[in-house]
Parts: sequence; C-alpha cells; structure tokens
Amino acid sequence: MVGNFTLGKEKFKLVEKEIQEILTELSSFTRKLSDLIQEDISIYENFSRVSSLPKASPEDKKIRDRAMQDALKKAAEVPLKVAERCLELLKIASQLLKIGNPRLISDVGVGAILAEAALKSAALNVEINLSYIKDEDFIKRKKKDLLSFSNKGKNLATEIVRKVQEKIVT
Repeated sequence: MVGNFTLGKEKFKLVEKEIQEILTELSSFTRKLSDLIQEDISIYENFSRVSSLPKASPEDKKIRDRAMQDALKKAAEVPLKVAERCLELLKIASQLLKIGNPRLISDVGVGAILAEAALKSAALNVEINLSYIKDEDFIKRKKKDLLSFSNKGKNLATEIVRKVQEKIVT
C-alpha cells in the first residue's frame, strides 16, 4: 500500500523508478511464497506416505528410517526458505521506510512486525523438523542459517519499527 500510494505522486517523482522496482519485487515475492506453499503441501504429502511405510522387519525399518530422514530434511528446507524470504521482505520494508509516503509509514512498521512474526513462525517449523533428524552436519548447517536469518530479521524489524515510531512522533 505504501508503494502504491507513493507511486504517481508529484512529491515523490524522484523515487518513482525505485518504488516501481519495489512493487515489481513484491509481486515476484508473492509468487515465490505461493510456490513455497505448494512445495510444502507436496513435501507433507510425501512425508505422510513415507510415515506409513511398513516397519515389520528390520529391513523395512531401515528403508522407512532412511526415507523418513530424507522427508524430514526436505520438510525443514521449505520453512527455512520462507524464513529467508521474510528477511528479504524486511529489507524491502527498510527501503520503503526511506522513500515511501510518510502518511502511510505506519504500514511499513506493521509490515515489518508481520514479516518478523512470519520469520519466527517459519523458524519453529524448521526447528521441529530438525529435532527428528539424525544427521548432525545437516542440523548444524541449517541451525546456523536459521540463526542468521532470525538475528538479522529481529534486528532489522526492531530498527524499522523504531524509525517508524520516530517519524510518527516528528
């Protein structure tokens, strides 16, 4: 909304190209998240199939366990991608904060709060899947990525909200 209500206003003519690029990026962002939703559905369906594999014999259990570990790794990847996209969204909000229509600046703050909440939500889904994975190297790599996204997201969201509040007061 901030971008749309900034675009085409004479007062913001100098940043119009940048606003248009942000709106295009946000449109692409929406498609990417929609694709991730579909990917998550597909991965969950696979996980459900795998979890119903037979486990009557030791060989069955071994096959099922390998398949479950693979399915869990794939299940951890999607919310990790969502967390990364949320961080990207916070970076876009930071850009809008600088050039967007100040009359709608609270929407940038609200967007930052929601993006951080979505990042935290995705992080919980990564963590639950990681808790069942036995591959310690995989867990270590994914936790490192997740911690990076979470810390950067928290810091950026906090900074955006603080700056929005400062702009509202002045």
